[in-house]
Amino acid sequence: MRSSVHLDRRLALAPRDYVAEPARFGRDLRVERVMPAGGDPASAHAAWAQHQLVCEWRARGQRPPVAALARRFGFSKQTWSRTVSGERWAGQLLLTALMHAVETVPSQTAPNRTTKPDGVARGSASP
Repeated sequence: MRSSVHLDRRLALAPRDYVAEPARFGRDLRVERVMPAGGDPASAHAAWAQHQLVCEWRARGQRPPVAALARRFGFSKQTWSRTVSGERWAGQLLLTALMHAVETVPSQTAPNRTTKPDGVARGSASP
């Protein structure tokens, strides 16, 4: 039996609960981080990392089809959807798939650009 993957099963919070505007989770790096009631620093950090990775994935032009990622890594399209919307924690399998999707498609917006936990973009574009 497969169970949902969470950082801490005692927590009922989702990654999107750690941003001020949950609908902007995974869509806008400028969204404000918050500490929700019942939240903890470790989960807040993990939620922000997931948010940044999903933002990076969305910034790619031609992304691998979700159905292909789902087949390759063994998850459902619904699980992907809930993960990229921040309704569910990514867990190892989805993190691996997200990283693969980001690493296999060159960015069209800012090559070699990384965003640090403080929300400040650093790095330079390739010549």
